[in-house]
Amino acid sequence: MPSIQIDYDSFDDAPSEMGVLPEGQYNLKVLGSYFEPYLSGNGVALVFRLQVQDGPYSGRILFHKPAYKHSSEKWQGKGHKDIRDLHRACGFETLEDTDVLDQKLLRAQVSIDTGEGKYKDRNFVRRVMKYDHPINVKKKIVKAVEAQKEQYDDDDIPF
Repeated sequence: MPSIQIDYDSFDDAPSEMGVLPEGQYNLKVLGSYFEPYLSGNGVALVFRLQVQDGPYSGRILFHKPAYKHSSEKWQGKGHKDIRDLHRACGFETLEDTDVLDQKLLRAQVSIDTGEGKYKDRNFVRRVMKYDHPINVKKKIVKAVEAQKEQYDDDDIPF
């Protein structure tokens, strides 16, 4: 075995920048997918590797792991619904091969699983939806502000 010398006292104990993302909505790109058996032996997850596309967390990687096969019909049904929602968010009505999802954009509501003290906190994808390009978001905001202006145009109170 190689001999190593590391000065462990020189490391900063500050939290890693690779900690959990704050809860919220993120624009994501599908980087790939693969099957992964559950450690419990109860089934197999279809794991999607997703990358944040913009904002301060651009480039960060998330994993979405819906159940593909599971011993519980309830969990398998939820997993299949999650898989369906993801491929529909990417613009596909049906799906036979996940390779077609590579490089596709979507938007997701990301939450935090606190692990209840047993495990480290981690992110999970709560819900997926169609990708909303930042230009479209800006247009929606401008439209909403204009609608508010029209509502209060006859106000005597200036602002």
